[in-house]
This record gives sequence, C-alpha cells and structure tokens, in this order.
Amino acid sequence: LAKIDWNITNLQRLSLTYRRTDSLAPNYANGSTYTQFSGNAYQSNRINDNLSLQLNSSWTANLRTETALSASKYNGTASLYEPLAPEIYVNGVNGTNLTTGAVVTNGQLDLGTNHSYQFNQLYTKNYNGHLYADYSLGDHTIKFGADFDKTIVTDVFVQYYAGLYGFASPAAFAAGTPNYVRYQQASPGFTIPQANYYYSSPDKGLLLQDTWRPAANLSFVGGVRFDYPSFPTKPLYLPAFQAAFGIPNNTVPDGNYTIAPRLGFNYKLPEQLTGRFKVQVRGGIGLFRGTNPSVWVGNAYGNTGALNSVISGSSNAS
Repeated sequence: LAKIDWNITNLQRLSLTYRRTDSLAPNYANGSTYTQFSGNAYQSNRINDNLSLQLNSSWTANLRTETALSASKYNGTASLYEPLAPEIYVNGVNGTNLTTGAVVTNGQLDLGTNHSYQFNQLYTKNYNGHLYADYSLGDHTIKFGADFDKTIVTDVFVQYYAGLYGFASPAAFAAGTPNYVRYQQASPGFTIPQANYYYSSPDKGLLLQDTWRPAANLSFVGGVRFDYPSFPTKPLYLPAFQAAFGIPNNTVPDGNYTIAPRLGFNYKLPEQLTGRFKVQVRGGIGLFRGTNPSVWVGNAYGNTGALNSVISGSSNAS
C-alpha cells in the first residue's frame, strides 16, 4: 500500500493510492484410499493491483465535487508444481494408510497435471470513474453526477487439455494399456483457443438525489439512478444452435437500461424518550442494481456447446 495526499489549496485535495494484494494457497487432496503426487497438486494465486486517483473540491460554500478514476487488474491463474503432463490414475494399488494404519487393497495413485488445471488461466481488468457533486440549498442537499465502469474478463478453461489416462492396475500402467482415456478435441472447423472466453461489459450511469432535513433529527432521501450496460463483444456464433433452438446463441443483453428509484428516511428519537440510549429508526424502499455475475455471463462465451469434444474410453478408472 502506498498513498500520496496533496492539499492543493485549502479547498482542494488530491489523493493517489496504490494497493497490491498477493496471496497464494497450496491445493493438495489425499483420501483414505488414494494418494496424490506433487505433480497433481497446484497452487492457487490471487494477485490484485489497484491504482486510484481522487480529487475533492469545494467551489463555493454550497457546491462540492468529487472526481475519481481507478484501474485494477486481477490474476487468478494457478501455478503448477511440475511441468504440464497428462493426468494418470493408477488403480488396484495395495498399501497402508499412514494416517490410520489401515490396510488398503484397492488404492489409487494420482499423477500428472490435474485435468482442470491443464489449460486454466483467469485475468480481469476493471476501469471506473465518477464525477459527483453536492449542492446545499436550505434544508436540502442535492447530489447529482455520472459514473462509468468497464470490466474486461479473459478466462481460459479447457479441462483434459493434455488428457487423462486411467489404468486398472500397476501392471497395466507398466504395460502402457489404459482402460480409460479422456481428452478435449476441437470440433471440426474450430480450434481449442476459441473455447476461451473474452468479453467486456461497460456500464454508464447517471444519478440524482435529494436529502431533505426538515428537523435536526429527521431526514428524507429520494433519488433515481439510470444505468446503461453494454456488451460490445459477442459469443462465437454457432449455426447449429440456431437451427436446433430457433434463436441465435450470440445474443447479448446490450442496451437493457435500468431506471432505479429509491426513497428512505432516518429519524432519531428524542433523548427524553430514550434516556442515555441513542435510538434511530430507518426505513426505505427502492430498486438497486448490482454488478454482473461474471461466471454466468462468461459461460455464454466459453460454453457455446460445440467447440470441444470429449473422447472417452470403455470405463471410468476413478
């Protein structure tokens, strides 16, 4: 964390802030009858960088503004402990559970790269900014302004990219004769990278709000917000999907604007009624919009239904 505050004048203050969060966690999974080798484990990474700039200004005794810009990037790509390799299950392994001392007669060994992390990367970028103003007019404080937000998501998730091979016994593993094989293969006319999803979702907003204080212990808030989301990129078009269901698979909710009104109040009970306790009564009603659920939206870009084919053997070795 690093921050610089600059009091440009008595009426203007500029703040520049940089934050970085870097965390990791090893992921191992051993059970009572199976053992995971180090190459089958992975390390979860969470790296987030954020840079923000904010200017607070008082222009007159009644007018104040807040202007801010920020940019952040996130890297959630896992790290492998060993080079990429096909995942291997070896069943029919005899041994002893070192935790419980129990004899294992049909154990399993997990080697190679975990099938869900053979081709798995996640990156997001976010840019946002706003200009808000507060204007005092008697018992009223009027807030108005505009803001924008843009999120860019890149997600690479192809399971079984290097394949999975299951063996019924150590002897079958030594002989190189798997009884279960699974891997991803691009459908004709496509490539595996086309299964990755990339999309951006800009959002532009306007707001107007009035806070009315008819008494020192009573206030009312009423306002409205307008949001206009857009999706400039579309999923890969699949003619077979439209032929089967009658609608295109690359339709996006572009331009579905939202008008969100809200109304609230805050009442502080007189001290002669509450004694030494401070009691406030709050209430409100309104329409509020959150951020887009990235996974739900992203699945429309990555899981188009015809990019990847799964090739399986005769039985599941797990």
